[in-house]
Amino acid sequence: MIQITREKHASDPVRYNESRAAAMPDVVLSKNAARLPAAFADILEYPDKRWTENINALTTSVLKDADVVGPFSEFYLKTRDMSLLQLQELYAQTFDLNPSCALEIGYHLFGEDYKRGAFLANLRETENPFDLGQEEQLPDYLPVLLRLLIHLNDDELRGSLAAYCLIPGIEKIIAAFKEENPYLGLVRSVLVTTTTRGLISRSRSGRIVRPKSLGRWLSIDPGSLWSAKSSGVSGKFAARTPNCSAR
Repeated sequence: MIQITREKHASDPVRYNESRAAAMPDVVLSKNAARLPAAFADILEYPDKRWTENINALTTSVLKDADVVGPFSEFYLKTRDMSLLQLQELYAQTFDLNPSCALEIGYHLFGEDYKRGAFLANLRETENPFDLGQEEQLPDYLPVLLRLLIHLNDDELRGSLAAYCLIPGIEKIIAAFKEENPYLGLVRSVLVTTTTRGLISRSRSGRIVRPKSLGRWLSIDPGSLWSAKSSGVSGKFAARTPNCSAR
């Protein structure tokens, strides 16, 4: 059992300490390092008339990063000749009609366990001050979480979201994919950008890829971490299975 305690510091008014037998190190992710993962948000949405504009913008960003070119190219080459209708059908079949590949990260972390309700409620309060496209989605929808990365003002909080939530959730989505599905390359690209671009352990040198604790995202007090105050619903969001009906 992980216990979250809050300590006040002059330079950092809110700090979360995890006490357990083997404490995990703090993980940090800079805002600059989070920009490429966040750039994938629009193309992970249901395809619409902005598809060509979005894919061109993303391609420009991806070509600057050698680690991402390979998996992204798989996606790009398999979808570049598809019509918008074909892309929409592929998206619906991949993410909407297949719960194993649903883009609601909390579903992959918790299933229908009550803990997902706490996770969603905390995310909702965290997201309220920002325009992330979350109005019609649950707070744990992957594109929304990717956009959230660049709005957070705290490198440790940003790192914990990436390391404790995004990485393990995306890995479970990838494990459920069929190899021939074009979207596999896109989701792999998101994982690569999240794990290779500046995700650093503070307590030991080197990158950290697979942290195991979700404690801070279950017990966090989001309102104390932002300069902007939340004016929206403080939110009790009920956990639910991702919507698997066709759009």
